Amino acid sequence: MQSITLPDWILSLCSTNTSSIYASSSNGQIHSLSTDPLKWSSISSFNAHNGPIHKLKSNPNNSNILISCSEDSTVKLWDSRIEFKPIHILNNSRNLPFYSLDVNHGLIASGSQLKGTDSELILWDERKLDKPLRSFIDSHNDDITDVKFHPLRKNILLSGATDNYVNIYDINIEIEDDAQLQCINFASVHSANFLSSNRIYVLSHMETFGIFDLSTENDLDPEINNNNIQNNKRGDKDFGDIREKWNCEYVIDLYAPGYVACGSNSENIVKLFEFDAQNENFNPSKCWNLQGGHGDDIVRDISIINNTVFTAGEDSKICAWAMEGLQNTQDNFTFYNINDNDTNNDEENKPEKDKKKKDKEERKRLKKSLKKSKSSTKSSKRFKPY
Repeated sequence: MQSITLPDWILSLCSTNTSSIYASSSNGQIHSLSTDPLKWSSISSFNAHNGPIHKLKSNPNNSNILISCSEDSTVKLWDSRIEFKPIHILNNSRNLPFYSLDVNHGLIASGSQLKGTDSELILWDERKLDKPLRSFIDSHNDDITDVKFHPLRKNILLSGATDNYVNIYDINIEIEDDAQLQCINFASVHSANFLSSNRIYVLSHMETFGIFDLSTENDLDPEINNNNIQNNKRGDKDFGDIREKWNCEYVIDLYAPGYVACGSNSENIVKLFEFDAQNENFNPSKCWNLQGGHGDDIVRDISIINNTVFTAGEDSKICAWAMEGLQNTQDNFTFYNINDNDTNNDEENKPEKDKKKKDKEERKRLKKSLKKSKSSTKSSKRFKPY
């Protein structure tokens, strides 16, 4: 194991290619390092934001472009070939601090933290960055901790927040109430993502974990004539508190194509184990143990590149661990074809659609009530830098 200590907490890692890795920090800096730890005597750092950079992403359509979001209320685009100067700066009209970020299909989405009674999910079209494409202001009433585009369905976006909700949207629909297609009420969301074409996982700040069905394909995209999804639903799975099952004290996150990263402060260890995303099979008994790199500090993120596991955390350190037989981490899980043999029809779906309509109306009523009563003073949560 080799390590390097940087000036402040490391909050996010990303790579644009297999030769460089980038790290964002709580002091607003972005650091560029070689994926060869032997070259860490020379790194490049620059002041990117005036606040903590919570998320750093690479653009899947242009490997030279980095995108960062920060508590300074900006999202910035960077060309990795041109250091120290952003090529675009995206703002929000209410100066809400940004917390979560994703980019795909030529679109950028960023979710804000709560400020007063407001949090906001904002989308931009990369072809026209002078103003937002869409803004959702009523779907969440607390920090929006994760946003993810569906890798295949360009119109589908999810967001998760500390208000316990994961929302699914059709971003082609302008009216917010109509755009919200589905709501999963789980727990304060640490992360959420599309595990497969029609399955969503949710990891909470309380270390609880669940996997849920995405609404039927006919509901999400009426232009697709595929009536098999309803009968392929697996049903919701609530794993409960997974710390004992996964032999850890906290879960860092799930990483495509199929890894779970866990930490144990008392044991000064990070554990990495594979899981089968298609069959939703977790086997923590077979794991890689990364011992002693970060002491008893929280590890915030990992990245795997060329059989090297990079870990970064609140001790301001990035550690590199040489391993064998690992796949590079990536943004999206591998999606599998859905069986086309099952059939379904609109009449059979009618009870589900009626229930969905009633659920949406109830959510709107509850969220309006919560928003009116929400205090601007919040309790601290795991993975909050300050």
